[in-house]
Amino acid sequence: GSKPYEDRIEILKASGAEIFCPHIDYDKDDEISIAMDIIKKEGITHLVGHSLGGILSFYMSNKYKIPALMFNPAFGKNNTDYFEGFESVENLPIYKEQFAVVGMADDVVNPFVQLANLKHATVWKVGDLGHKIDPSTYKKYFEMFCEKTSVI
Repeated sequence: GSKPYEDRIEILKASGAEIFCPHIDYDKDDEISIAMDIIKKEGITHLVGHSLGGILSFYMSNKYKIPALMFNPAFGKNNTDYFEGFESVENLPIYKEQFAVVGMADDVVNPFVQLANLKHATVWKVGDLGHKIDPSTYKKYFEMFCEKTSVI
């Protein structure tokens, strides 16, 4: 139900990479099909997502073997409903080039559920970070992701 924030888009653009930031309405759109179509048509090489966008990035990263940066990915039973009718994430081999920022003070998505699902990933735990990601934190971890994955 969220949308890309202009300040986050500017942080992404500052990397010099070509950026594609669609707004996907999770209540109305078929986000999985939309994401798969975008990845194929646009030649997406890296993924960045927050919350439900984070779990979508997790799924697409495993499916298409694309590096992903996830901020507080929304793992949990209610959110797996979005993936019904598609190849189960459990059946996809885990792609190792995944990075996650987990706010240990997240009051929306349990950080310990996030950690349990990210055992294969490089995880940056941030003790005082809640669910919402401020621009400076977003920038810091996006730059680290860029360094580790050669975004441009």
